[in-house]
Amino acid sequence: MSETLIQPPLTPNQPQPPWTPLKVLKGAVVAISRTNAQQKTVVAFQYNPVTLTRNLSPVLVTEGAGGSSVRFNATAKQTIDVTITLDATDDGGPQGNGILPQLAMLELLINPSSAALNQYWTSTQGASIEVLPPLAPRTLFVWGPNRVLPVKLTTINVTEKEFNTNLNPIFAEVKLGMEVYPYNEAGQPEYSYLLTNLQKLETMSALVPTTGVTIGVDPSGLT
Repeated sequence: MSETLIQPPLTPNQPQPPWTPLKVLKGAVVAISRTNAQQKTVVAFQYNPVTLTRNLSPVLVTEGAGGSSVRFNATAKQTIDVTITLDATDDGGPQGNGILPQLAMLELLINPSSAALNQYWTSTQGASIEVLPPLAPRTLFVWGPNRVLPVKLTTINVTEKEFNTNLNPIFAEVKLGMEVYPYNEAGQPEYSYLLTNLQKLETMSALVPTTGVTIGVDPSGLT
């Protein structure tokens, strides 16, 4: 028979537990203006995804007779897919705008601002010179302190599941598709983020024990 222990409430005069409750970090997508780094949009996930799918493939170039030399031509191509949930009931109830503000913030990550779009449209009317379209922001995928990656948001797939009486969504699942910059396409500071990520990978991989591991052959004899 199981027994449930009920912890009495603590009072100010009682000693506090000798531990500090852990605060769970939230994953996020951060968009930074390329003309003013102080302008940042931080889209923190309401709930961290249960799973994160990463697909990696090497970027190689083969040289020499019979492919005798294989070289890395860039950092590995990497795509990341996460599915996040948005729930208006967690923010005081499904009234008013529901989760439209959160969805709007996500959609603006892949759209120019109305001011930039209007300026571009106005400049192209009757222009005799080439007019450059608005700059997209620098986008970072932040998944804890060990993974801060420069990415391109490639897809935002939204499934709205419940609605309030104003037909505003109150629950949705959002799948984010991202492509990590390979270093041969990255400028600064994207390159610095990629270099830091490689250094963190090297630090983490060094923690894996390699001595005393039996793999069926003596590694010293392999050439």
